[in-house]
Amino acid sequence: MNLKETVESIISDFEKVKASATNYIWGQAYERALMETDASRKARSVAFAETVLYGRRQQLERFSEDSEAKQELEALKVAIQHLRRLP
Repeated sequence: MNLKETVESIISDFEKVKASATNYIWGQAYERALMETDASRKARSVAFAETVLYGRRQQLERFSEDSEAKQELEALKVAIQHLRRLP
């Protein structure tokens, strides 16, 4: 399984547990960054996604004992790593 598939799997598994999509604003920003094909917009899209992901990560770190928060934190960490590797 490659990195993108791993991220998708973690996100998918976590989304099954959560009933509300409000915590997945970062997922939308992440997907938008991955799908952007225009080079001039790609950098902005990736920067925005990183900002959203880091913000959500900071929110969740206060609840690091919660198992659902731990799952989402893991998904965030993998997604951030993937964004850093984008060209």
